[in-house]
Amino acid sequence: MDLAVGGLHTCALGSSGEAFCWGWNQYGQAGIGSGTIEPSPVLVQNDKPFAQIFASVLHTCALDSDGAAYCWGYGEFSALGSIPMGIQPIPQLVSGGLTFRSLELGYFHSCGLTSSGQAFCWGSNMYGQLGTGGSSSSLPDSVDGGLHFRTLSAGTYHTCGETTSGAVHCWGYNANGQLGTGNTAPQPVPTSEVPGLPAPGPSAPTFDRVWGVPGTSQGQLHNPFGMDFDPSGNVLIADGNTRVQAFDPQGVVQYQIGSSGTAPGQFRFSRDVAVRFHQTGQELHIAYVADGGNHRVQKFDLAGNLLGILGAAGIGPGLFHQPVGVAVGSGGDVYVVAQNTHEIVVFDDRGDFLFEWGGLGTATGQFGNPFGIAIDDADFVYVADGGRHRVQKFDSNGNFIATWGVQGSGDGEFKTPYDVAIDDARGILYVADSQNQRIQMFDLDGNFIAAFGSAGTGDGEFLDPRGLAVDSNGNLYVSDFAAHRIQVFSPND
Repeated sequence: MDLAVGGLHTCALGSSGEAFCWGWNQYGQAGIGSGTIEPSPVLVQNDKPFAQIFASVLHTCALDSDGAAYCWGYGEFSALGSIPMGIQPIPQLVSGGLTFRSLELGYFHSCGLTSSGQAFCWGSNMYGQLGTGGSSSSLPDSVDGGLHFRTLSAGTYHTCGETTSGAVHCWGYNANGQLGTGNTAPQPVPTSEVPGLPAPGPSAPTFDRVWGVPGTSQGQLHNPFGMDFDPSGNVLIADGNTRVQAFDPQGVVQYQIGSSGTAPGQFRFSRDVAVRFHQTGQELHIAYVADGGNHRVQKFDLAGNLLGILGAAGIGPGLFHQPVGVAVGSGGDVYVVAQNTHEIVVFDDRGDFLFEWGGLGTATGQFGNPFGIAIDDADFVYVADGGRHRVQKFDSNGNFIATWGVQGSGDGEFKTPYDVAIDDARGILYVADSQNQRIQMFDLDGNFIAAFGSAGTGDGEFLDPRGLAVDSNGNLYVSDFAAHRIQVFSPND
């Protein structure tokens, strides 16, 4: 249950998104259509279900499942973000058409944080608490400075935010030094970074760019899945158009591997791709492609020439159904995720079967519809165990090390994790939490760091993220499956 405690009133959300408020209601902050004190929960008059609720002293706000904001209560100073101003005893849609992932409420002002980390504030700006450098506003106005925030927090007449790089900035009323600037002068825009705080740890990356055009022609995407990089920095994408396409970092197609079909060198549902340098007298760059519908992994050079086939349909050593993930260890061994047989199958770099582990079950070391796989520099293996809503970690021989995650939407919880990717330089494991429409970050021991993203088609929003890859500079590429596009996020360090 989502609970919000205001100055003298309280609100809560039911399981179906219905809102209840009770307590002091002189200014309509309970949202029930009247101004009477309510000693017991009363149903808020909202026309559609809410997903989150927030309370201040004199007003209350909520977000619906699309991120649209509604506010009610005392609005004489425009804190409700609606026109006309004044007391509003039932929820009013915040003007401006923006959507938010969270809200923060001050005494006479409100702020919202978008999915891409932009901050907008509205209401009274008597002390600069909006951070816009301008006047009071009944419309959400962007906070000055171009900063991207992980979180916001609003006080009575001031506001602070932690940026995606972990820095803290404050603005507004400062008579008691609450902005941390070393003086008591008010600040109408975000201050420089508050000094003297502990160095921040890893934080969510910042949205950088998006590209991709839906379609079946060369250079277009349809339901992109797994990815990896070639030595030139091109990203190879296993496309739902049953091919692998390579794009430069700006999304310009460079070359293609494979086509639709069942013959050698062709694919039925290309699901993942892994690239490595393969030493055989001269350095060859190899792309292994998980050919799901043909129940095999195919091995190519980057000119698209077929070099070999690993596995075949069946049950038994070296056989599998629906390979959906592939990764390569430091010694060249190839690790294949077999979704329908719920196992990891391992081959050497010649394509000879070595060993396998897993099987259907809920115990550690077993799987239920596993999907993505990644291997770190120490050759530890991470598997997105999608149907079990968890990530499992193994050594290179398949010995179980750790597991984390349960089904849910909280921090560290998953709804069908689909892929994993590792930033070894920063010690970060990214997980595509596909049905929660977000990416989660952990250290390599499974400790939660951050989560970012929400459902939608805007920048930093997702429609079923299914593929992840980290380039040599630490940039995270996300294949936005149902939106037929690639989003790129840059690290904050």
